[in-house]
Amino acid sequence: MKYKRKTKQVAGGAVATVLAVAAISTQFSSLVTGETTQESLLQSLATSTGIHQDDIQAILDGKLESIYSIEATALASALGMSYDDVVAVKSAPAAPTSQASPAAPAATDPKTTFQALMKEEGERKTAIIELGTKALLSKQQIDLMIDTGLSIEDARAATLEILTTRDASGHPSSTHIRTVAGDNSAPRTAMGSAILNRVDPINHKLDETNAEFRGMSMLEMSRALIEYSGSSTRGLSRQELAAKALHSTSDFPLIIADVSNKMLRRAYDETSRTFQPIATQTSAMNFKAKHSLQLGNGEGLEKVNESGEYKYGTVSESDETYKVETFGRIFSFTRQLIINDDLGALMQFIGRIGNLAARKESDIIWDLVKSNPNLSDGIAVFSTNAKRKNLGTGGAVDEAGLSQLRKLMRQQKGLDGEYINATASYLVVNSERETEAQKLLSAVLAATTDNVNIFQNSLQLIVEERITDTNNPWYTFANPAAHPALEYAYLDGQSGPTIETQNGFDVDGVKIKISHDFGAGWVDHRGAAKNPGV
Repeated sequence: MKYKRKTKQVAGGAVATVLAVAAISTQFSSLVTGETTQESLLQSLATSTGIHQDDIQAILDGKLESIYSIEATALASALGMSYDDVVAVKSAPAAPTSQASPAAPAATDPKTTFQALMKEEGERKTAIIELGTKALLSKQQIDLMIDTGLSIEDARAATLEILTTRDASGHPSSTHIRTVAGDNSAPRTAMGSAILNRVDPINHKLDETNAEFRGMSMLEMSRALIEYSGSSTRGLSRQELAAKALHSTSDFPLIIADVSNKMLRRAYDETSRTFQPIATQTSAMNFKAKHSLQLGNGEGLEKVNESGEYKYGTVSESDETYKVETFGRIFSFTRQLIINDDLGALMQFIGRIGNLAARKESDIIWDLVKSNPNLSDGIAVFSTNAKRKNLGTGGAVDEAGLSQLRKLMRQQKGLDGEYINATASYLVVNSERETEAQKLLSAVLAATTDNVNIFQNSLQLIVEERITDTNNPWYTFANPAAHPALEYAYLDGQSGPTIETQNGFDVDGVKIKISHDFGAGWVDHRGAAKNPGV
């Protein structure tokens, strides 16, 4: 640590007028031998004391009249002198290194002096670390005491001042959880973080606010939470402790619910849902049939005449409907799980449910594509009917087939008979067609214009095995923001599965209910086209 000089103080806060540099210079000279040069000794002193080498040299040259108390202490110790010897002569003039000086201690072996100094410094650091740890000081506070060269006595005084200030302000220590009567939110949050770190340490790191619960079993956390609430756990057996933790007035079920929700959500979010780029997400306020709005484009926005009269356009509810449905199961978190500490198995199970919830959404959406259901007019979504014209001639994924689907989408008309210029943005195939689709969309260095790949990088490829059928059909979809075809919804904006807990009377523990409100349906045929394959 390099000291920045401002006010140069000695013990007691008084400013030193003159440093007895003659005594220090003489003692320094006595340590210089044939094997130990002045330069090497300066380097050793700088390393051991933390004082910059230039500052030590300035002291020896009589160019620095006063220094910090901690510097004087460190330098005196390094030279085998007492602190009083360094600052006792307050009026003595600075003297060069060659002048006579008070009797100095007999010269000692520099190596022995250095080893002793290192031992003393190590003992000082160890003592300060133990002191700071017991007082629950932060690592930064402990390191600062060590780096600034505080003696053990000064470190004790500084620690006492920190504790006094902390208690007076009501601030908790950095690694200790304090609670207000009736409010266990702080330890509850900290325990939840510790549980997440235990089951998924890579994605959930611990910090100073929750480190005290690191490595605790669920039974140990139960005991700590009960005691935080002001109740005694003395004399309770493991079974009684687990039962009390799962009691209706305990916060432990809330911790389990919070942790389970986070694990569920993470697993849900990490599961691939290939339908998202081609479908529109909305929200449903209830479980009733959901309609989407359709706009008659006509001539679009019309010029307002001088009288300020606006003409009416056509806005109506689509005849296509779907509704949100609930999917779910109830599981039990029992006393046995707490006692056996089967936390990992439980969280893996919850994560598996998150995976299955995401896959359920994909099953519903892609079944709508594969099954080709009839819309409200009785005609299938994909059809050669004059009201559809979005079903191509069966074949492989090649230039001719993709050109046909792109053309069919371009020629689609809106409610008022106007061309809507639907553009194919996504190509959906199964694994059987993946290679030919990649070849069609890849860039080719063409020697002539006849060999140019007109489809290179023009569509985004989506590979989805759920559309597999006998002839391996494939599809094109427009950007749903411009031409929505498929739509899916969650109840009241709650995207994804959720968890609720309830203390069970018929179950020896807590009931965990996982529910997932989701629905999907076709809202229009114009944003999609199909090749039935071959």
